[in-house]
Formats: sequence, C-alpha cells, structure tokens
Amino acid sequence: MISGLHFGGGEKIGIASAAVIFIGALLPWVKVTAPLLGSVVRWGFEMDGVMTMILSLMSLAVIAVSKRLVLKRLAIASAGGLIAFIAFINYLDLAALDIRDASVEPGVGLVMSLVGGVGLVASIVPMRAREEEPPLTQDLDKSPVDFD
Repeated sequence: MISGLHFGGGEKIGIASAAVIFIGALLPWVKVTAPLLGSVVRWGFEMDGVMTMILSLMSLAVIAVSKRLVLKRLAIASAGGLIAFIAFINYLDLAALDIRDASVEPGVGLVMSLVGGVGLVASIVPMRAREEEPPLTQDLDKSPVDFD
C-alpha cells in the first residue's frame, strides 16, 4: 500500500516487473571474452538500458496514478512491449556477432529486461479497475429536526 492506495494482483506484477527492468538496466548486458584482450563488459546504462529504465519508471507512474483501466492497460502493454522489443533486438544483435576466437554472452541485465518487459505485458491481464471509496454525501431528506 502506497499512500493509501490498494494495488491488486495485476498492479503488483507490474510493479515487480518494472523493478526487474530497472535493476536489469544497471547490470551487464553483454560480455565479450577474447583470448588476448580478456573480457569486456557493456552495462545496460551504456546501451539501450537507459530507454528501458525510463520506460519502467513511466510504467510505475501509470500504475500508481491511472484510474482508467483501459488507458492503464494500453500504456503498460505498450511500455512492456517496447521494453521486450528493445531487449530482444539487442539479444539478436549479440547472436549475430561473429568475432573470431571470442565468445559473446548476453548479460544478466539483458535477460532481466526481456523477462521484465514480458512480465509488464502479462500484468495487464489480471488488472482491475481501482475501486474508489464513494464521496461522503449528506442526506438532506432525513433531517434530525422535524418541523411538523
């Protein structure tokens, strides 16, 4: 519960997925090991991880403040799909690299971003409209003073 808000199952999955994406953007996305040069690591924030980080923060904001279910689902699915697409394209770029006598491995941050993006998209399924408490109203028909 954040500042009086109650989150359902879909929102909790979305928050966890966005956190995984954010952390993944701070971790290694690729590791290249060559016999003479040693290992070179590229971090997510040196690559497209900056975009995934921004999109994950935007997703958290939408989950926290959006009251309209359709718009919330659309925004979360769009951000999650874009994050998964970015991570998948980076993964395919790594698979296409052909460096002689070197090994290229995807980093844990890239995998976390891909899984988190898919998790964001999946989180829209159990999302429900936020139930707001009705405003306090004054019943004017039943006055405590009887004028008869």
